Amino acid sequence: MTRRGIITAVIAGGALLLGALFFIFILDKDTRYPAEKEDSTGVSDIARMTDAQRIRIVFTGDVMLSRTVGAKMEQKSDFGYPARKIAGFFKDADIVVVNFEGPMSDRGTNVGSKYSFRADPRAVETLKLLNVSVASLANNHMWDYGRDALMDTASILEANGILPVGAGKDYAAANALKVREVNGIKIGFLSYTDLYPANLSAGPDSPGVSSFDLERAVAETKARKDPLSSAVATGEKADILVVLFHWGEEYQPHPTQEQKNIAHSLIDAGADMVVGHHPHVAQDIEEYNGKWIFYSLGNFIFDQYFSTSTMQGLVVEAFIEEGRVKEVKVWESFLNREYEVERLTPKDLTF
Repeated sequence: MTRRGIITAVIAGGALLLGALFFIFILDKDTRYPAEKEDSTGVSDIARMTDAQRIRIVFTGDVMLSRTVGAKMEQKSDFGYPARKIAGFFKDADIVVVNFEGPMSDRGTNVGSKYSFRADPRAVETLKLLNVSVASLANNHMWDYGRDALMDTASILEANGILPVGAGKDYAAANALKVREVNGIKIGFLSYTDLYPANLSAGPDSPGVSSFDLERAVAETKARKDPLSSAVATGEKADILVVLFHWGEEYQPHPTQEQKNIAHSLIDAGADMVVGHHPHVAQDIEEYNGKWIFYSLGNFIFDQYFSTSTMQGLVVEAFIEEGRVKEVKVWESFLNREYEVERLTPKDLTF
């Protein structure tokens, strides 16, 4: 081989080597340093880091860990199974909020219908993987297995560092404002449903869900945000107030006029966000008087495989800066036929 041929061969070989290294580095992301590894959302851990004064709250749609979802976890001997693929998205959130659909207990008797839910207590592993810190219990399945199962749910959540809101041992507990403090900012949560008869609400000495009456809820909202309110004296004040609501009509893509009226009234009373659940499909997002209303986040973990819309949901990131909700980002979540959240993809918020 001539000298020129040797030089050409060396250059060509070097180019092939560089190309191979590029292929390995770019396409085989799993070889990267773990702190930079992307999860199924396509967002790296480093990219998700926020300033110390920025608070990140994440909201999901309905989480139901019973029925077929529960059977899958039991079959796989993995009670965190539904959340494993997307857990990285949640781990750095300051607060994660879910609607927990149905009780978590090994006690109680089915007092509902064939659509009653009761999750195995071991399924709390899924909530822990999701870094859940607040769970809304004011929903139409919380009474499915009676008072013992309801009380077990609250106890299991509390034992795992999760605040139950919207149900409890008595009226005071069920209707209490639950507060998480982050960076000196008190973020409060109230939770209601209008899908239960009044006799299933918690009483003075009996367990149940929160009691909803619009006039009372408006007054409660004002009291939690008004700096001159007597609520301040007992420490029951929130700098940021989120109202969680289980409402609306199942499988309908748009909210009812009643939902809109309630949401607007709560925002007018001082709520910073209203976040809804129950329809099992995502509903409209509205910016009203500079505040955000999410009428339904749809399903997050559920086993309603009969339609595309019930196997998808919305995940909301709310960023708090300077004492207000400064920015929101919305993601679409996708369940696979094994009832695990497969991925999250960004959703355009252009109206």
